[in-house]
Amino acid sequence: MYLVNEPVPTGFRPNNDILVKDVDASRIMSSNAHWCHLWRGMFATGDGLGTIESTGTVSFDLMTIGHPHSHVEGVEEIWAAIEGDSIAFIGKQIRLQTPGMAYVIPPDGKTPHSNINTSSKRIRFLYIARYGDHEVRK
Repeated sequence: MYLVNEPVPTGFRPNNDILVKDVDASRIMSSNAHWCHLWRGMFATGDGLGTIESTGTVSFDLMTIGHPHSHVEGVEEIWAAIEGDSIAFIGKQIRLQTPGMAYVIPPDGKTPHSNINTSSKRIRFLYIARYGDHEVRK
């Protein structure tokens, strides 16, 4: 279970009730983002998020690598390992990433990042993103 807690922007209207989704029961929404990301969306701004814009899980099949890429300045992403070990590729560095470990992409618009699954099992991450300033739900 994931519990999302975020700062509430001024003027934001929260949901009246708690929203619950079973991400494992949801369909894979994309199977080729950045070459091999298997994306299952959970919550987005339209679901009631105030600061965060997107949450979901991203899986990598065995022996695959996501396309190393960077974002425009201001984009913030968190990649938290929840199943399996991988190699985190951030800028010019690589690090072993095991379940419970997370990293934040610097919002500098210059830092490439990806993960590499060198294992014999599918790995999975919790993905949280804020793409920039956006209109809050009122």
